[in-house]
Amino acid sequence: VEAISDTGVVRDHNEDEFLIIPDLSSSINSDDINTNVGYDVPLNGSLYIVVDGMGGGNIGEVAASLTIETIYSYFNENISQLIEEGFNEVIQVFFNKAIQYCNEKLSRQSQGNKEMMGIGSSVVFTWVRGDQAYIGWVGNCRAYYYDSVKLELLTEDHTLENELIEKGDLHKFEDNIDTQYHIINQILGSYDKIIVPGFCVKTMNEEGKLLLVSDGVHGLISDREIEECFTQHVKGGNITRDLINKVNDHGGYDNITVLVCEVIDTNVLVEEKVYEEPKSQTLKRVIVFTVIVVSVLVLLFAL
Repeated sequence: VEAISDTGVVRDHNEDEFLIIPDLSSSINSDDINTNVGYDVPLNGSLYIVVDGMGGGNIGEVAASLTIETIYSYFNENISQLIEEGFNEVIQVFFNKAIQYCNEKLSRQSQGNKEMMGIGSSVVFTWVRGDQAYIGWVGNCRAYYYDSVKLELLTEDHTLENELIEKGDLHKFEDNIDTQYHIINQILGSYDKIIVPGFCVKTMNEEGKLLLVSDGVHGLISDREIEECFTQHVKGGNITRDLINKVNDHGGYDNITVLVCEVIDTNVLVEEKVYEEPKSQTLKRVIVFTVIVVSVLVLLFAL
């Protein structure tokens, strides 16, 4: 796992933030995590988050921190139960609940608090378990996958452009020269709007790399240039620093956050949790069985 968040060339403070939780089964402090190191895949999986806070001043920083804190808290408190119940059928619902929980938290910050008016965030996060990466997002932070040959965009920006493309109304957008293609139409912190998060699943192959970025990356360099960074990357070097440098060389007008997660060995499988019946339940079954046997014996002797 590699991750770097950079202020960029133009701005004087950073409203981006990232989080790496290599093991949701433990209470490890993310502040002590080495962001350029490998980890075994734990039973409860790993969580990676990239956030772009919005609101100006220190509001964007508050938004980013609160988004990180809320999503991590939801996963940390509920992931064990999700796995025990068989997560395959409900994982998207789980992600949606985490997003709605976070949106509500951010929305409350601005209600009745003028200093927090305009607070919001764009986020992309992934829960990795075994070779499966489950990805959720709101806004225009992105997830890519590089399979050692080509780069694949996994997410779809929540922008006016993409909305109009889906509706077949892009010509209306092109006719309005005052409208910008990158306008975000969905962010966390929207108390008056229903949030419909994006979701996808990606199977990660050995040596494949999952990339999470804030819009400070893809807003300045193209997907082809991102792919070139991976293609030219020397193994053992720092791909995140290469990407940061390339963005800053292009102007670096926004904050920049890059997180790369790589599967080293697909033979490392997640050990499935075997259900163990509670001792109290086992004792009850023994007592019931004993009563039944005694009752049968009494009836036999009575006959």
